[in-house]
Amino acid sequence: MEVLKFGGTSIRDANQIKEVVNIVNNKKNKILVFSAIARVTNLLSDFVQQSYKENSAKSKSSILLIEEVHVKIINQLLTSKNFKLIALNKVKFYINSIINSSKKKFSDQNQKEILAQGELLSAMIIYLYFLEQNIDVAYLPALNYMKINEYREPDYKHIRSHLNKELKKHHDCNIFITNGFICNNHDYEIDNLGRGSSDFTATIIGSVLRAKKIEIWTDIDGLRNNDPTCIHNTSPISHLSYNEASELAFFGAKILHPLSITPVLKTNIPVILKNTFNPIFPGTFISEYTKSSGIKGISAKDQITTIKVRSPRMVQAYGILRKIFDVFEKYQTPVDMVTTSEISVSMTIDNTKNLSKIESELCNIGDVSIERNQSIICLVGNFEENRTSTISKIFKSLESIPINLISFGASNINISFTVDMRNKITVLKLLNDKILNNEPCLALN
Repeated sequence: MEVLKFGGTSIRDANQIKEVVNIVNNKKNKILVFSAIARVTNLLSDFVQQSYKENSAKSKSSILLIEEVHVKIINQLLTSKNFKLIALNKVKFYINSIINSSKKKFSDQNQKEILAQGELLSAMIIYLYFLEQNIDVAYLPALNYMKINEYREPDYKHIRSHLNKELKKHHDCNIFITNGFICNNHDYEIDNLGRGSSDFTATIIGSVLRAKKIEIWTDIDGLRNNDPTCIHNTSPISHLSYNEASELAFFGAKILHPLSITPVLKTNIPVILKNTFNPIFPGTFISEYTKSSGIKGISAKDQITTIKVRSPRMVQAYGILRKIFDVFEKYQTPVDMVTTSEISVSMTIDNTKNLSKIESELCNIGDVSIERNQSIICLVGNFEENRTSTISKIFKSLESIPINLISFGASNINISFTVDMRNKITVLKLLNDKILNNEPCLALN
């Protein structure tokens, strides 16, 4: 079995859906995981926000756009009157479900039910197109098997048993279609794995089925060695280890969901990042092995807040770190980076929902200072060889840039630091020119 995930841009219109069918046709034992069609999840999110604000004009506009996107694809994709009628009726059904959910008293559960409709719509349309093309295909509704536990982690035991039951229902089929992103929670309510998490769906499926490989199809030639939204002349990385890919994804490389690698770590299933618009390109191959030394890639994560707790009482004291991190646990706020000295601890977070409460409690431990609008810059590679000279070269290239916090030593594959967001593009350009040894380039506007 192989698992192939296709993102929203890969199925953004009728022509792209036809291209996806060309990619997977005549190949046996495939599970195809589909995101919502491009823009649809954002439109659903806008609909939720405007409905919550009781802005009927804007919410109506969003729902009309959602309907228009899908109707246009159906009319351009399907030629059979019968299949087209089925698809259009299904669109009406899902649109009515969205509207009816919005009429209820708004809750997190209503929002999750509405956001789930994008993946239900895309899978339905693509499934009907496969059938119209006389391709041997079966639809596996993700809500029949994908489940998270009370800690919002995949319930692998449940997923394995229920997914295998679904597959046995269609044991003569060669290709299976399912939904990314959506799942049930531990109370069997509609939920999701988080925005952009169809990659995660694919690797969970691949892990429980011990797939031969997992392909993540998107709109660029694999994971780039620098941020392509900021820098012109980036290059695709041919090979990464699981840990290297995880670090780059977590610290800003948006082609891959940060949690996607976790399910395959124990099963050693290769993950390949491919481009739907350039299917012959090999892409980025991710496995348990690393193939080369030196720095492989750079990523950046914005809207970071740095929190520093400083107190002379920390000198030779014990239990201070526990007290500090108990505060973050209390308010369910993950910490990205940590550095410590004898009298201070500095941390970064990207979720500031409970920042004022966290600050108030940390003030009982020591003096608290907060810096907002920071970027984490992450360099990933093999720092075992030429360790001293590599680090020296990195910071010498940035001698004109104020660096606020540095984290290095937790692993041999990552060095991360924070800078003000206004300096991010300059930093990426300098590292691109002087560390990655690319041709000098102009940063994108």
